[in-house]
Amino acid sequence: MDASDPISPGSTSCKQGAVHIWILRLFEAVRQPNRFTVSSLEMILTEPQMEIWHETKDRVIRDLDLKRHRASNDALIIQQTWVRTREEEK
Repeated sequence: MDASDPISPGSTSCKQGAVHIWILRLFEAVRQPNRFTVSSLEMILTEPQMEIWHETKDRVIRDLDLKRHRASNDALIIQQTWVRTREEEK
């Protein structure tokens, strides 16, 4: 696991905490309750998924030809990596 990569399991980046705080403030600003929780990838990944995460993520980035560090791109990379690791796990 690469602890410096903000979209990897085990990331220690303060970016994750900042995003969580930003989401909470956004919902507070519009006076809407948030009906979801934000948690780390480790909460939903199985051990086999974690083992192939980095390799799969790199393939997703190549396949989609996305530039990293845009929120929408990072979200798509995480989503597609999760989907592919689930498929490969079966």
